[in-house]
Amino acid sequence: MTDTDTDLIVVAKRDGFRRAGRTWHGSTTVYAGDLTADEIAQLQAEPMLHVTAAPADGDEAPPTKAEGKGKARSAKSPNKPAEAEPTDTG
Repeated sequence: MTDTDTDLIVVAKRDGFRRAGRTWHGSTTVYAGDLTADEIAQLQAEPMLHVTAAPADGDEAPPTKAEGKGKARSAKSPNKPAEAEPTDTG
């Protein structure tokens, strides 16, 4: 799929997942040369990670699974219940 000269986009299915000596959170761009061929093979074989080649300079990045669904929440923002409308008790 890729070699050690290609930047990668690694998307973790679970934040904090560890593989190839790193902890993966969300979508991460890994620059060419930061990983060995063995580490790239580990990442590509791991079902908990989605690994794709990063777009060349000037190309638009492919959308991640969370984009476009409208329901993705930031891992840093807690789930908050919707605020109730004030009612007139008369």
